[in-house]
Amino acid sequence: MLKAAPRLSVAVHSFLLYCESKNLSPRTVEWYSRHLRDCLVQLGDIAADSVTPDHLRELVTHFLRNHEQSPDLPPRDGGRGLSPNTVNGSIRALKTFFNFLVEEGILAQSPAKRIPKLKTPLERGTVLTTDELTCLIQRSNGNSFTEKRNRALLILLADTGIRIGELTGLKTSDIDWGDRTLSVMGKGRKTRSVPFGRQAARALSSYLSVYPSDCSADSPLFLNAHGDPLTLRRAQHIVSAMARRAGITDRRISPHAFRRTFATLWISNGGDPFSLQRLLGHTTMEMVNRYVRLSTADLRKSHAIVGPIDRLRS
Repeated sequence: MLKAAPRLSVAVHSFLLYCESKNLSPRTVEWYSRHLRDCLVQLGDIAADSVTPDHLRELVTHFLRNHEQSPDLPPRDGGRGLSPNTVNGSIRALKTFFNFLVEEGILAQSPAKRIPKLKTPLERGTVLTTDELTCLIQRSNGNSFTEKRNRALLILLADTGIRIGELTGLKTSDIDWGDRTLSVMGKGRKTRSVPFGRQAARALSSYLSVYPSDCSADSPLFLNAHGDPLTLRRAQHIVSAMARRAGITDRRISPHAFRRTFATLWISNGGDPFSLQRLLGHTTMEMVNRYVRLSTADLRKSHAIVGPIDRLRS
């Protein structure tokens, strides 16, 4: 016998408590909260057992055609509406949420069961050119605490491909200077070792030369000007501001652009896809294969321009 179905707001609250009790990371819980909150606004605070597949199909259509982008994001090509990738995030959150209600004995079956993930085109997303990357690094000089910190942050993102949340979660004790590696806490609280190069080592060393002396080895690596941990949101703003200062104003540069750039250059320069998977912290090869396909497309274009045989005089 099923339990009495609560309102969606109550059910979402219970689901988030369940996520916290499973020791999911705060970022993961916030991700579920954000997606489900947006869905709740559109569905209304109705009883959980009154949600039908048609309700969810209408919700997906609304997100694709009419929903406004977050003000932190650039306008989507073609006007209003969220990208299929973003909507797929909401579909995934809904499926997990309603499966939880089934397991709790509140629903007999999930209304999201037959809602398929949207097909998404093979899109590159924002990737920096080598000239843009060079310009960004050259423009990041300075001797103040914030300038040295920002340079270290920028070079570390570009040199390792780690996520911005992983970077802001680093502690000073996570640096192994002997092996030049970082101990990075990734998704699912899994730790991996990520190497960094000589330029990144110099930038980190320069930043740590002005790092507060009263901090312990377990202190956050990246701090704000007041000595508090640098927040993920603030780090995102820093990256965007540094890109604008370097003259990149035709598109928004997010920290994830550095991760895409790292992966694309790794493949283009002949790097091993399986090593790239380990460096990026992906559990499957799906995302890495996207980078391989995109890089292969770039190589085909380059070959059409500079292929040695086709350029021979007839």
